[in-house]
Amino acid sequence: MKRILIIANAIALPPSSKGKSYEVDEMRTYIKHKKKLIWIVYALEAKTKKVTSFAIGSRTNKLLNTVLKTLKIPKQNYSTE
Repeated sequence: MKRILIIANAIALPPSSKGKSYEVDEMRTYIKHKKKLIWIVYALEAKTKKVTSFAIGSRTNKLLNTVLKTLKIPKQNYSTE
């Protein structure tokens, strides 16, 4: 886990651009034991499918927001009407 985090922190993320569409998803895996779950949250550019942002850690809103902040996605109000 420590090695994965060191490598992940050394990778420079490409800049996100306005007007592009992104897909955000998550992937679950484990380290050594299935009880030690780890999540990888990532954002792909919709057209090219290139990874534009990612974060690794436990499944929390903080981890998701790490990826969303790099995309500079403004908060939107959704209505159920």
